[in-house]
Amino acid sequence: MVIGGHPGITQYYRGSHSPFWAIHNNDHDNIGYTIFWIDSGVDSGNIIYQNRIKQISKDTYVTMSWKGMLKIAENIQIDLSNYKQTFTIDSIENPDMNKNVRWCLAKDNVI
Repeated sequence: MVIGGHPGITQYYRGSHSPFWAIHNNDHDNIGYTIFWIDSGVDSGNIIYQNRIKQISKDTYVTMSWKGMLKIAENIQIDLSNYKQTFTIDSIENPDMNKNVRWCLAKDNVI
């Protein structure tokens, strides 16, 4: 199994530039990051850990993305340290919220 990380709340924002779309949609409560098991979908695997990030006035979607990626790295390190002791990593099902997901795919990956 492979662990992945995404700088977005995967129930609502999957794909490219998730913080941009959350900010654009004035959806500041759904800026964050998700650590999950990789599956065959896009950012859709079972959730290992997820948290929100507060945006401060000088933050852009780029700084929010980097904050999310930093938190992903920190929390994966914690998960792997715990795994060395317990040989398990708990997760919950990523809800099938396709009707709520705001796909963040830009034409030719350019926004």
